[in-house]
Amino acid sequence: WDDAVAEAEARAVPEAPAPILGGDAHPGAVSLAVDAARRAGVGADVVIEKADAAAWTPSAKPALVVSNPPWDGRLDGAEASWIALRAFLRREAGGGVAHVLTGNMPVTRNLMMRAARKKKLGAGGVDLRFLSYEIRDA
Repeated sequence: WDDAVAEAEARAVPEAPAPILGGDAHPGAVSLAVDAARRAGVGADVVIEKADAAAWTPSAKPALVVSNPPWDGRLDGAEASWIALRAFLRREAGGGVAHVLTGNMPVTRNLMMRAARKKKLGAGGVDLRFLSYEIRDA
């Protein structure tokens, strides 16, 4: 473990090489994410805004999107959230890659995209999927 920590510390950079932007429609989630980034020591490198994916235009075009949208097992509103994510990815992230976590595979149909890769995961007794999508340019 000590070797792994030493290797990670040796690879540390003073600041993120690219903007790290985040958004969530729920103010409580934004507050938690901002606090977590601050506690991790990367608060200056991360900008998290209260934003709905259906209308959010980030300050820089994302090449990589990581998302954990509602899937009704933990939060309600899955269908609308996945439709909003689809709109965001097509509008803002063409040519990029999206990695998405879900515990409800049927709701992923709302993206209307085929996952390039699927990874089975489990957490707390919940069967999860980590899906990767290559987003076509609009």
